[in-house]
Amino acid sequence: MTAQLLHAYKAVAVASLKPWERNPRTHSPAQIEQLRASIREFGFTNPVLIDHNGLVIAGHGRIEAAKLEGLTDIPAIELRGLTTEQKRALVIADNQLALKAEWNVDLLKLELQALTGKGFDLSVLGFEPFELNELLGDPNDPNSEWRGMPEFGQEDKRGFRTLLVHFADAAAVEDFKRLIGQKFTDEARYIWHPKVEWDRVGQLAYVSTAAPDVKP
Repeated sequence: MTAQLLHAYKAVAVASLKPWERNPRTHSPAQIEQLRASIREFGFTNPVLIDHNGLVIAGHGRIEAAKLEGLTDIPAIELRGLTTEQKRALVIADNQLALKAEWNVDLLKLELQALTGKGFDLSVLGFEPFELNELLGDPNDPNSEWRGMPEFGQEDKRGFRTLLVHFADAAAVEDFKRLIGQKFTDEARYIWHPKVEWDRVGQLAYVSTAAPDVKP
């Protein structure tokens, strides 16, 4: 059925908006921070979609970012004439249809390079650091593959992060050795990074004197 809709563009109080209780789209704290950065840089450029009762159909993440930014009023488009089923469907479609778009990677790289040349802060664009690195990094530099990786630290030495690395060929293994500044044999299946002093080197694993009861 084709909807016969009336749209009303207006400013609404953030406190008056009611989230869609069964909204299947989630927003991580990291993404909310990215939305906040976008609002600070560009303003609130994308109005939220609501019904006549202030029920949010689209824009939940932007609303949370606005709250954290201390905004009391934001732009909204009030949709009138939608059935309950159409509202439920639009909550999903508004998110899913946006995922169907793709990047022209060559043009994207050119635009990012142009912005970088002007000193623009690319962090407000919504890309993760490793994504920007893949787009702008030197493909011949093995270090570029690892720049922007999330940091990880914890006091409990009995817990650790395991990263399974696959290598395309022997040259890639040598690049990795240079990258982390360690030497290990072809038989080694596990290593510790940062490097620690070993009291035993087994064929399948390294055991650290710093944590002798912990095996990788």
